[in-house]
Amino acid sequence: MEMNKVHEYRGFKFNIKVELNHTVERRPDGLRQHKITLNDMGPTNYYETYLCETDNLLDDINGMINNAEVWADDLIDERKSFEEKLLESMGFKK
Repeated sequence: MEMNKVHEYRGFKFNIKVELNHTVERRPDGLRQHKITLNDMGPTNYYETYLCETDNLLDDINGMINNAEVWADDLIDERKSFEEKLLESMGFKK
């Protein structure tokens, strides 16, 4: 079963897809892993996948969202000049 969610952050749209029971061990109480895929829906190439167990599903999804937000911040801030960053650090706004 697949489930999707769109996460928007600073003008970026990220699709989060979770494939439940992506890998299942065929034995009683066997390991079940879920595949999480997070990618940018725009023109950039941000793409991340991860396999996790049910106990870590929430934390791993939140961690991947955090990684995507840090990436977006870095990409946006990279376009700013030194002077813009300096003035913003002093509280100036556009």
